[in-house]
Amino acid sequence: MKKAILALLALAVVAIVTWRAYQLYQSKAAAAANPSSSGRSGGGGRGGPLPTMRVPLVDSVSAKEALIEDRVSLIGSLRPLAEVQVMSKISGRVEKITVDVGDTVRRGDLIAQVEDREILQQIQQAEASIGVARASIQQREAELANFTRQVGRYRDLHEQNLISRQDLDEVLTRQQTSEAQLELSKAQLRQSEASLAQLKISLENTRSFSPMDGLVGKRFLHPGALVSANTPIVNLVDLRTLRMIVNMVEKDLVRVGRGASVAVAVDAFPGRSYSGKILRASPVLDPATRTGEVEIQVANQDLSLRAEMFARVTLNLGGQRKGLLLPREAVVYRGEQSGVFLLEESRARFRPVEIGYSLQDSVEIRSGIALGEKVISMGASLLKDGDQVRMRGEGPGRGASGEGAPSGGAPRKKRG
Repeated sequence: MKKAILALLALAVVAIVTWRAYQLYQSKAAAAANPSSSGRSGGGGRGGPLPTMRVPLVDSVSAKEALIEDRVSLIGSLRPLAEVQVMSKISGRVEKITVDVGDTVRRGDLIAQVEDREILQQIQQAEASIGVARASIQQREAELANFTRQVGRYRDLHEQNLISRQDLDEVLTRQQTSEAQLELSKAQLRQSEASLAQLKISLENTRSFSPMDGLVGKRFLHPGALVSANTPIVNLVDLRTLRMIVNMVEKDLVRVGRGASVAVAVDAFPGRSYSGKILRASPVLDPATRTGEVEIQVANQDLSLRAEMFARVTLNLGGQRKGLLLPREAVVYRGEQSGVFLLEESRARFRPVEIGYSLQDSVEIRSGIALGEKVISMGASLLKDGDQVRMRGEGPGRGASGEGAPSGGAPRKKRG
């Protein structure tokens, strides 16, 4: 049995080896019959042509001098002019919350309600204590009136030598004790009334109201949550007027006036401009950055703007000056470094530049290039330093492997 199994395994191995040898023979025969296709099948291997590299077409433009309005463009975040957190004033379990994110609220609207059954029970006890104190006062007043009459009679009897001085003094002492007890009852009444007033305040504190007109920006709790004093419930914002704080360098800060109008733009609404005005400027500069804070107020009556949006504000500082301008597409960024590509012997060379004010389609170049110097405009964002390029309108150039030449090794003869 074992010999039969070994024989079958040997036959299987021989069959597999024979089949592989046959496949190898067929592939060699096909390669011999079509050598050109085998040379190309290597994808640029030995004996075949290298792949053709396309040289990108670019345009160039010269730096031009123009009059630029003296403006400054800054970026900041829009923040609500008024923002408050509605908090619970007492501890307890939240019964209900009447608002949610995005809801409009008015000043005095109910925001949340905390359980008040325990406080209501304490109020009933305080009211009962007040009733007991008032009854006690009536009793003490009646006793005092009785002792006062007794003192009058005892005085008359003492003057007639019918009773001793000791008996008169005992009645006077009882009168004074009754007066003290009456004052104690009155004090207990005031204490009970004060406790009741405090409990009513606690009952009022179980309800949280909106302190202003605005919108619900955040909601921190849900009904059933156990809260303590000063636990935030919701966050309210007033978006009818927004403010943004930007930092300005000292040379521009001294030229900013309070109440000056500014133009504000946001990325969410391209092409739309919002009016704003300078609310205040800081009189103190940051010693590390030599900049000062400027607060800008932006009207938002239609509530189209949202808090924490990035906004660009443009301030007109007045006057005009000369400057070099380049098209916006000619300026590229490598990380945080801005620069342009210059054309040097059919290759793009990166040069860092310092940019200034941005116009609609142009960018001011403060340093890095000279007037009339040509830079690459169209296609600059796709280039790397040292890339080979070809100017638009020029004849076809050669790439890394001779673009524009035939793919074979020797040029073909021109037919007559």
